[in-house]
Amino acid sequence: MSVTINPTVKMLPLQDQVIAALEAYLPNGTAVTSVYRSAEDQLKTLIRFANKNGYKFENAPTLSDRGSWSPALAYVKKKGIKIAAPGSSQHEKGIAFDLSGPDLKAIHEGVNAAISDGVISVRKIIHEVANHCVHVEVTSVSYGNNITFLQPFEINL
Repeated sequence: MSVTINPTVKMLPLQDQVIAALEAYLPNGTAVTSVYRSAEDQLKTLIRFANKNGYKFENAPTLSDRGSWSPALAYVKKKGIKIAAPGSSQHEKGIAFDLSGPDLKAIHEGVNAAISDGVISVRKIIHEVANHCVHVEVTSVSYGNNITFLQPFEINL
């Protein structure tokens, strides 16, 4: 298996299909470091990045008090760290996959190859150098004649 899944990664139904579909395209040593995160998990991630980068909280941040964590969000973003505010992360919607490994460029190229082959459709790919990952927002995965959508969509006729 060329892809490992960090034991702390939380996954929702269907997300394992995305990883299975991507596996053939990703280089050995690729690790899935984050998939599903609740808003509370996103806040904990923000706190971890803020503390690691020298930010000092005046009071303990809480999800319900945006003012308790929004200055930290601005601080880490100024440090070049790409992170969404709790409540607005694509991880919370279940479509974001963070992939890490020794060669981020090869991971990015593998994801692009999977897109070119029609295996996955994506909303966005972000090469997060400061976080040492490739963040991929997958909207659908194809298996044979089946397409699975990871988020609701609307078709206007």
